[in-house]
Amino acid sequence: MTAARIIKPPLPDRIRTKWHRFGSWLARLPLGADTPQRYLFIVTYGRTGSTLLQKLLGSIPGVYVAGENHNSLHGAFLAWQNATILKQKYGWGHETIDHPWHGADAADPDAYARDMVKAFVAHVLRPPRGKTTVGFKEIRYLTDDLRDYLLFIDRFLGPAIFVINTRSVDEVAQSAWWKDADRDQLAANVARFESISDALVAEFPDRFVKIDYARWTTDPEALRPVYKMLDAPFDPATIADTLSVRLEHMRGPNK
Repeated sequence: MTAARIIKPPLPDRIRTKWHRFGSWLARLPLGADTPQRYLFIVTYGRTGSTLLQKLLGSIPGVYVAGENHNSLHGAFLAWQNATILKQKYGWGHETIDHPWHGADAADPDAYARDMVKAFVAHVLRPPRGKTTVGFKEIRYLTDDLRDYLLFIDRFLGPAIFVINTRSVDEVAQSAWWKDADRDQLAANVARFESISDALVAEFPDRFVKIDYARWTTDPEALRPVYKMLDAPFDPATIADTLSVRLEHMRGPNK
């Protein structure tokens, strides 16, 4: 007599979700050294199609692009700046125990920065093992310290590639994301972003590249410089297919 075949019921969605999360957690366990060959940063502001760009670049084999992290790395930059001021301004001639800046000469701002960014990668970014290029996209870059901050990242998380993503300020201002923003202030902030990023692209063309939302969402060829910088195969048809799928958070009016 042949034994009846036992058909296992499908896993409930709740168990399936937990299993998926466990697999994702397991893939991020720090099993030995697995340092990426380079880093990738999408530098932009709200409602520029950055999540679509994140999806597009993150689908390249060997590339991992995380979403926003609420500007978590910026705090390391500010801490390094403060430690640098400490060292440069108070780190000499104050070795005696009765001086208010006693011990400032022992500070090592760069070592401090290296440890902070290493901790950021290990505990915030946490890329899956096996990825050769890792990074994230962030939209909180409309600040006056943009140049110094990006050069900090370039210095302590290099080699790095920075993809500067822009969009017409008129289109951005129409988005619900910016509905409560002062239009003139937004325009001024975007203009400053444009000026700083243009200068960086001109100064460091080997690692800073700039693209515009209006172009790359209608013509995949506009992304060719990015793929070239990443040494990634460029397939316009595949890119066009990805761009044709609108993301859920972009649906609805004024997106």
